[in-house]
Amino acid sequence: VPQCRHDSSMLIANTWNLPNNLDYGVITFNWNFPGGLLSNVITNPDISDTIYVSWATGIQHNVTLITTNTWGCSSGITSHYVIEPATFNPIYDLTEASCGNCTGEIELYTSYVNPYNDTLTNYYTFNWTDSIFGNSPALIQNSLCPLTSYGIIVNGQSLSPDATPGSYCHDSITIFVPDTGYVIASFDTLTLEQNQIVPYNVQFINTSIGGRIYSWRIYNETGELIYTSTLENPSYTFNDEGCYQIVLVAASKWSCRDTMIFNYLCVGVGIVENDFEKNISVMPNPAYDFINIVSKDNSDKIISVQLIDENGKELLGLKNNNKTHNYEQIKIGHIPNGFIYVKIITNKHVIVKKVVIIHK
Repeated sequence: VPQCRHDSSMLIANTWNLPNNLDYGVITFNWNFPGGLLSNVITNPDISDTIYVSWATGIQHNVTLITTNTWGCSSGITSHYVIEPATFNPIYDLTEASCGNCTGEIELYTSYVNPYNDTLTNYYTFNWTDSIFGNSPALIQNSLCPLTSYGIIVNGQSLSPDATPGSYCHDSITIFVPDTGYVIASFDTLTLEQNQIVPYNVQFINTSIGGRIYSWRIYNETGELIYTSTLENPSYTFNDEGCYQIVLVAASKWSCRDTMIFNYLCVGVGIVENDFEKNISVMPNPAYDFINIVSKDNSDKIISVQLIDENGKELLGLKNNNKTHNYEQIKIGHIPNGFIYVKIITNKHVIVKKVVIIHK
């Protein structure tokens, strides 16, 4: 048995230096140790009755040997298992983090309880391997973050029965800090499409994780709260034109909270557009980084485009001197989130369309 886990094991073949013995006259050794690394102390294992082999991983390793004697006779296959010594398993207390906050704590104990149920004090020492701890030997670490594994080097006397007395080994362990009350707010809908005609009904589907209590809130364009619900899966009918913010607050039974915000759902009134308005599209809406303006009528060319805020201030003016274009793309990365009006002048008409800007 190696002195420490994954140290070299000494493997010795049975040989005999006197006649009239099965192991007399052995001269070659065919060792096989899958996954093992042979120590360079032995230059030629084929003629050595002793080798040193280590394994980087695993607990149990199979070694086989076939020997040949000076008269050319071969032995059968002999097999032996190398068993790694037990891992260090120090006692520790764990205080879980809560609500996504770094409130966890780990306290390590130096005692070791042997197989005879004897408690040996001051058996272990420790080093915390994460960079935030600077290889600290402390027994207690607090302010630990949730859903995180922390690495520790455990130093202690060898647990191998073949180890030299007083030999020390080092094991690596990790301790995972859970999160009590962990909650993620999320929701979906059966249908949710932009620019639908009022009245427009939406059935919300709560997909939160760890939630127990829910608060739904819907705000209109001015930030006014127009709807609340504590149902798990409410439905709501939008009766007025506008763009709405939908908020879900989920709380766990430990009162931890998380919030999901959907910006924005826009609905309109059932006004029939003139044919020429249908021929001009402004996409996407809501818009993120740019706006595409397309005239579907090849004879209706875009002359100029203005972007105007809610107060009537011009944000951008674009004039197309070449009147053969029926497509424009406008970058809006510099315009803050909110609502703007897009005024489009073609060689036939003047059109104004409302667009929501939401930067991701």
